[in-house]
Amino acid sequence: MHKNARLTSLGRVLAVERVLKGELLGVVAAGVGMSGRRLREWVRRWEAGDRLLADRPSRPRRMPRRLPRAVRRQIGRLRRARRSSLSIAFELQLPISTVVTEQRRQGLARLPSLQPPAPVRRYQRDRPGELLHVDTKKLGRGLLRGAER
Repeated sequence: MHKNARLTSLGRVLAVERVLKGELLGVVAAGVGMSGRRLREWVRRWEAGDRLLADRPSRPRRMPRRLPRAVRRQIGRLRRARRSSLSIAFELQLPISTVVTEQRRQGLARLPSLQPPAPVRRYQRDRPGELLHVDTKKLGRGLLRGAER
């Protein structure tokens, strides 16, 4: 049971039995502090054979489906050719959300990640000191007068 549960599974069974004995669903729901919709769902579960009415896990019952390897490679190849997600989805007849998710998995979601890094531009001279750098600074008049004194 989670901390905000209105009823335990035993309380649910008692509420369902009251409805099945003929009490109005809305009256029973108000009496136990629940919505009629939720109580109706418990009645359906009871009639389907669930006699415990225990909490159900929220975990998916099956694992999410992965795309076949060939399709994943096609998405990567088309994205490296700088195709948009929309055009890839249209060509492969896939939902755009699936294409974008696969691009993120491959690290190809953003265009800058598709370009190789720019090479570092280095240069080498034949002799040391071949490139000489001289800083020059224009001095103001006031500084020149002080030097003359």
